[in-house]
Amino acid sequence: MKGVLFFIVVSVVVLCGCVSEEISYDELSEQVKQDSCYFGSAVEKQNSSICDRIYDIQIRKGCYSKVAVVSDNLSICINLWDQDSIDWCSREFAVSRSHLLLCEGIQTLYHKDSCYQGIAVAKGNISLCDKVIDQEIRGWCHIGVANVLDDVSICEDIPCSNAGRVLQNAQDVCYSYIAVSHGNILLCDKVTTQKIRDWCYQAV
Repeated sequence: MKGVLFFIVVSVVVLCGCVSEEISYDELSEQVKQDSCYFGSAVEKQNSSICDRIYDIQIRKGCYSKVAVVSDNLSICINLWDQDSIDWCSREFAVSRSHLLLCEGIQTLYHKDSCYQGIAVAKGNISLCDKVIDQEIRGWCHIGVANVLDDVSICEDIPCSNAGRVLQNAQDVCYSYIAVSHGNILLCDKVTTQKIRDWCYQAV
């Protein structure tokens, strides 16, 4: 689709009201570069107000979270504009410090589960995965801890009910992750799903 110009209509809030501006595909790419520049500057200067200039909402959330972590300032998270943003930022802060109490205070289930998962993997603590409610995230939690500890027995103990509907063949994924991360091609022999096994052999 080279040479084709895409236009995205966005609303830009200005002092005199709202106006519509057309941003081309190339201009959007420049916007991402600019957002990344603001991100880097905010983190370097530990100044969350620079994050306010970021156009993309996901990059902006990541910016606040990163600045909160590097500046050791949880209040940046607490003062954000909505619960999802607060919980996103609090999750990143909690994981960076393995702070379980902060995870417990997170209201959004996805971010709370991801918080427990992040700390479980960081500390290599499989019991923390039991705190995860979402089956998909719990499955990845087991896989992550198994990989960190290089412990195949954790793969073998992943219950099917913990794998979730999207994360299929959880044991095979677990074996292949450990095989690739630790350069153990023999583990690929344990993988029964053909596509995952092929990937395992190629990646190792």
